Amino acid sequence: MAKLKKTDNKPKKRRPRAKKAKKGRFVLWLFVILAIISASSYLFFKNYDFDIKKKQEHIQKTEVNHKKNIDKKIPKENIAKKSHKDTKAKTKTVVKFDKDENLSKLFLDTNTKDETYFLRQLDKDKKERTDTKKENTNINYSVFSDKNITVISQEKKIQNNDSKRVTRENNKTTDKNIAIKKIETKVIKNKNTKIKKPKLAIVIDDVANRHHVDMIRSVGIKMTPSFFPKTKHHLDTPKLAKEFEFYMIHLPMQAQHFSSPEINTLNVQDSEKLIDKKIKDIRADFPNAKFMNNHTGSKFTSDFSAMEKAYKAFIKYDFIFIDSKTISTTKVKKVAKKYKKPYISRDVFLDDKDNKASINEEIKNAINTAKQKGYAIAIGHPRKNTIEVLKQNRSYILDNVELVYVKDLYGFYR
Repeated sequence: MAKLKKTDNKPKKRRPRAKKAKKGRFVLWLFVILAIISASSYLFFKNYDFDIKKKQEHIQKTEVNHKKNIDKKIPKENIAKKSHKDTKAKTKTVVKFDKDENLSKLFLDTNTKDETYFLRQLDKDKKERTDTKKENTNINYSVFSDKNITVISQEKKIQNNDSKRVTRENNKTTDKNIAIKKIETKVIKNKNTKIKKPKLAIVIDDVANRHHVDMIRSVGIKMTPSFFPKTKHHLDTPKLAKEFEFYMIHLPMQAQHFSSPEINTLNVQDSEKLIDKKIKDIRADFPNAKFMNNHTGSKFTSDFSAMEKAYKAFIKYDFIFIDSKTISTTKVKKVAKKYKKPYISRDVFLDDKDNKASINEEIKNAINTAKQKGYAIAIGHPRKNTIEVLKQNRSYILDNVELVYVKDLYGFYR
């Protein structure tokens, strides 16, 4: 019992080896951690430097190849001039790169933002507020010039393409112009055959003497005199007709109601032989005459058989008949169709009523008819009122229509 108490009262001592063991393990772990950190940092910086060198070598190679391609395409003098002008216009200050900035990103990918982007963006915002005209660029002069070179080469390509396209378009336009000119020449030719201005032929009937001839000439416009055939009352008509460039024969035909017919008037009961002789005599007196129209003739022209006999003589002695249309029931058109001849007729009587107001209206009517059809025939007589009104309206007539002879309208009836 005594031995047991002695042993229990003695204080217990901790072993110093346990403390030293813990301390040693701590130092060991610390050393391992430091070694790992140093090794990883070494590898990191080594790979970083290797990547930078590799990328810079790649950039230099691409620059050399790029410059060679440019030298082939563009003369050096033009490159220097254009790059110098463009750099002056676009940049005023050259900004250097920071050491930590990733250069390869700027060369290879212009959209990639480097580490200092946001700091520079703040400065840029401040400068844009003060002066919007100043541009804050982060591109090196050499890089910018290279970009300018590529831009110039691209612009030259675009210009060449544009010039080729322009030449092609010019060739197309010249072809179009040639085609248009051909069409225009065709149109001009067609226009020459068509009516440029309405044509009006004014015929003056009942011309029998020198006084009538002088009245016609006093108007001073182109008109067609229609002379009576030669009889004992009109001995001078063949001679007077020769004074005109163009004239007609005013052939008397039987009327329904007329108290004083002309000598050698064609009558419905006349034989074909008699009608032939009368027309033959007219041809002998007027060898150059071509056209004739009827004087009166309301009864004769409305009789198909009588007109057929006359038409045979007209064809035989080479006359072209114009229907004065003294009656609405005229058969001249049917007879002309039977003998396959053009039917030509009067459009307007100028002086059916012998007063100036009525003659004025009929002149307007004749002009309007010519405008509607393109041509017209108006018939008047050598009367005082008719001649005076024609003189008064001379300018009006000439402004609105082209005055022609009857022969000039024949082509429109064929």
